[in-house]
Amino acid sequence: MASGPDLFVVCKSCGSEVSPYITECPYCGTRLRKRAPKLDRAGGTPKEPRRARPRLAPLRRGEIPGIRPDRRPYATIALVLVSVVVTLLGRAGWDRIGDLVLFGPLEGDWWRPVTTLFVYGGTGYEVAALAAVAVFGILLERRHGWWAPLAAFLVGGALGMLLVAGVDELSVATGANGAALALVAAWAMRDVLG
Repeated sequence: MASGPDLFVVCKSCGSEVSPYITECPYCGTRLRKRAPKLDRAGGTPKEPRRARPRLAPLRRGEIPGIRPDRRPYATIALVLVSVVVTLLGRAGWDRIGDLVLFGPLEGDWWRPVTTLFVYGGTGYEVAALAAVAVFGILLERRHGWWAPLAAFLVGGALGMLLVAGVDELSVATGANGAALALVAAWAMRDVLG
């Protein structure tokens, strides 16, 4: 009989036939050998050794590579809190809430495209928009600093409101859906541009 590699090994504990290249029986968990046998690699070309990668400091608990966890997202927290406070004031009967909303075309009230970002027509709409603002604002702020979510929220939201006012002159524009989309777009630009 020719001597060659065994096709299987019999487990002494359960009697199952298992591969000779494993160290534990997959059926009963009994240790079969200390190490797997070395494979004969005759005739193969040797692989080039891998270059050593620079060692980075270990990640802290909860840290994601590429995102700064050191800072609290104060700008994003402020944006969400201002929206919630304005909503609570409106629900409490504050009669000046109409001065913040963008009604139709812009006629000299240059602040309305920005202030209308903090006024919402409904609670469900507000929760959805502020959830997007909070999630992507925090991510953007951790990646680029406090100015990035503020700039994206205010500029993107104001441009969205101006677009709504320009397209439909009889519209009432409220909420931060354009600002939330600006934050999503600002967050995705790093991945899009590579």
